[in-house]
Amino acid sequence: MTKQNSQPQPSTIDQPEAIYPPPQQFYNISKFGLKTKIILAAIALSAIPVAILGTISYQVTKAYLTRQITQVQFARTHHLAKMVKQFLQTRVSEGEAFASNPIFTNPNVINTVSVGEKNLALKDFKQQTNYYERIVYLDLAGQPLYQSQSSSALFSDYNRLSYFRTAIATKKTVMGEVAESNLTTKSHIEFAVPVINNWTNEVLGIMLFTIAGEQITPLFQNYLTQDEQWQMIATASVFLDSGVENLSDQPLIKYDPQLQKAHQTRQVTTVLLDSPYKANFQQLVNYAPVEVDSLNPQLNLGTAIALDTNIAFAPLKPLRWTFLGGTILTTLIVAAISGFLANRLIQPLLKLTSAVNKLSQGKFDTRIQLQGKDELTVLGNQINDMAQQLNIAMQRQKTIAKTSEMMARMSQARSARDLQMPLSLFLAQIRNLIKADRLIFYQFNSQWGGTVIAESVALEFPRCLGVQFDDPCFAQDYVRKYQRGRILAVSDILQANFTQCHLDQLAPYNVKASLILPVIFESTNPDDPEKLIGLLIAHQCSNTRVWTQLDIDYLQQIAYQLAMVLRGYIYYQEDSLYKANLEQDLIQVISNFQAIVNGNLISRNLKRNTDKSEVMAAFEAAKHSLRQTLAKIKYPTQQINFQLGANNQDFARLQEQFKQQNKQLLLVFSLMEKTINSIQQAGIKINATSANIDSLVTAIVDEKNNYHQAIDLVNHLKTTLRTNTDKVKDIQRVSQKMNRITSSMKKINLRASLLVNKLSERILQMNDSADDLKGEIESLQQAIKTTQELENVATDLEREIAQVLREYEISETKLAQDEDIISDAGNSFEQIVATIQAVEQDILEIANQTKLQINNNKKIINFQKKINQTSNAIETLGDRSLVSLKKSSITAQDLANVVNFFKLDDSDMK
Repeated sequence: MTKQNSQPQPSTIDQPEAIYPPPQQFYNISKFGLKTKIILAAIALSAIPVAILGTISYQVTKAYLTRQITQVQFARTHHLAKMVKQFLQTRVSEGEAFASNPIFTNPNVINTVSVGEKNLALKDFKQQTNYYERIVYLDLAGQPLYQSQSSSALFSDYNRLSYFRTAIATKKTVMGEVAESNLTTKSHIEFAVPVINNWTNEVLGIMLFTIAGEQITPLFQNYLTQDEQWQMIATASVFLDSGVENLSDQPLIKYDPQLQKAHQTRQVTTVLLDSPYKANFQQLVNYAPVEVDSLNPQLNLGTAIALDTNIAFAPLKPLRWTFLGGTILTTLIVAAISGFLANRLIQPLLKLTSAVNKLSQGKFDTRIQLQGKDELTVLGNQINDMAQQLNIAMQRQKTIAKTSEMMARMSQARSARDLQMPLSLFLAQIRNLIKADRLIFYQFNSQWGGTVIAESVALEFPRCLGVQFDDPCFAQDYVRKYQRGRILAVSDILQANFTQCHLDQLAPYNVKASLILPVIFESTNPDDPEKLIGLLIAHQCSNTRVWTQLDIDYLQQIAYQLAMVLRGYIYYQEDSLYKANLEQDLIQVISNFQAIVNGNLISRNLKRNTDKSEVMAAFEAAKHSLRQTLAKIKYPTQQINFQLGANNQDFARLQEQFKQQNKQLLLVFSLMEKTINSIQQAGIKINATSANIDSLVTAIVDEKNNYHQAIDLVNHLKTTLRTNTDKVKDIQRVSQKMNRITSSMKKINLRASLLVNKLSERILQMNDSADDLKGEIESLQQAIKTTQELENVATDLEREIAQVLREYEISETKLAQDEDIISDAGNSFEQIVATIQAVEQDILEIANQTKLQINNNKKIINFQKKINQTSNAIETLGDRSLVSLKKSSITAQDLANVVNFFKLDDSDMK
């Protein structure tokens, strides 16, 4: 239900007849009669949809054909982009195949082929393919080594090219950006192919292939028709080449920004653009990007096909005239049929128009007589009902005008006694008009209870004036609904979903049906902009009643007028109550504030006159905050004083402990100095022990003279073993030579096979020279001679190995005879040597540990100095802390004196 402030209302109360316009404004005779208008409208309503359907059909068909034409052109553009992609991939594939030629990748062949031969190979490949402007072989520093153009100067500083460095790093082919050729000053595309060593898989160099832009042009010319124009677009959004002369090398943004955006984002698009060579003509332009995959993700190439719209959409011209003729003919036929049928149906409508004209002149007793059961007959009956309702409404408006004096008295009322009489008389007039048994005004109090302050009731039914109703369910469930403008119309209270308590309240007053409307007026309070002040209630006590919409609208208008009239009465009551409550609140605040000044913060129960007393709420909040703050400060203040006293004692004890620790550290460091001196003396003794062991070793050497025979045998054995060892080493060296010979033989055989393959390829190639064949044959003969020499060396080595083996067998026989003689002497000597070595190792370990201990003691001495410095700093910091604690103790005592001045409740200290 809508709110009260949005309900329709009369312009003034004193002139209710102004609600209805004058008769001459309600019905105005126009130039044409109603019959003519309806016939024309019928013709228009029938012809216009036909024309619209024809136009829509034409547009749908046109859009479908346009989409088909556009899709065909797009498919051609996409296929053209694939052709360019395939062209570039084919060039890359044949370039990679050429770069894997053995004269560039095989280490054995590279040095045998001269620079001139390699230049000739590049030139022959360029002439055979006929796609490249130039082919250059570069070293890893970017310096040209060979090229196909012998007449032009070699370029340098290729290392600055990013795709050149990328090709070296990734060992993959990389395509460069579109650039201007140094030879022809035209655009070209370059790609770098790494030359890989077949044996080590290392990059030997880069072969740079340059494709002229004009080599791609035949792709477009052979694929497109005579009416189509093509464009090739580079990464920098510039036309690389075009079928239109004035577009080459021009920026794409001058042609169309939308096409430039599609090129930058690599998306397909279709646009309509002005023709660059024909004025007042448009072209259908389709764009598709060229995907180069992993050759260079940054390279952005695109193709576009442009076709004049008058050629592209030529099939749409006959379609337009076909649809136009069919639509016009169909429209004429339908219009004729509609005019005939409208003329037959207009007669009852003319009767209705005449009756409405009379009603507009104020003749509300006019009635319409129509036969049948169609919609016009129903409309005639509704017009008859409307005439009757207008008659009743006019009477009600006159009643409202008559009650204007009573409404003026109500607007000046300032008490319930002043308001009761005029409001009751006003309700009596309204009750008689709507023929209700009881009409009351129920005013709410602050708790959403209320009192009946005005009533008009039939004599045979009980009165409820001054009765107070208190329904606890109302405030919880219904207040918000009535504030939103709820209207409750109940034809039978026994059939409604009323609670039992509500029915018990209505039973003493014989209520059978009720109509409840809220009385709401706009308030200046932002929290409650629409204030619900009461209810306007109509009761039917004699019998049940179905409330009509006319009754509801009329009482809704009365409720709105009551809200406007009672505004002053409600404001006066609220203002008087607010002033009285405010005066009581200020008296209590002043008395409590005086107690606070005297230091008494003990909580007192203040009596609030209203729940929304802002003065009392602010005062209690400030007082409670002050109590809470002092309560929180009081106990911590006491704890701080106590803790500061304890801290003074702790710092004093801490200083005494620091002094004792300093004395203990001095004792520890003195003991450490003694330990260092003892360790140094132990080192001296260890050195003396080492000298004794050396003299012992000398004595053992002297004892060797007593075993001359054993020593001679040992020396002979050592000599024999040494000879055998040298011979075994000779055998090993011979084995290594044999391995190298075998490796050399393999390389020579591989070299011979490669030369044979190369000779075979040369013989098959055209324009081969006899000098080249002779040189390659001589190389093959030298390789054969080298192989024979290596075979002779291998034979000599085999004889040497046999002699060494025989000598080694004789030495083994002598070694077996002497082994028993020296076994006893050798065992004893080995035991003595092992014991001496073990003793010497232990002494070395002791010496090392002594050195480590000396280093550690030096570190401890340095640490001692740092500890002394730290102790002095801590002692200084302790003195400063004691001074600071004394100052803090004085400040805390002052704070405790301030807090103890105020009296607090025990509950605040919890």
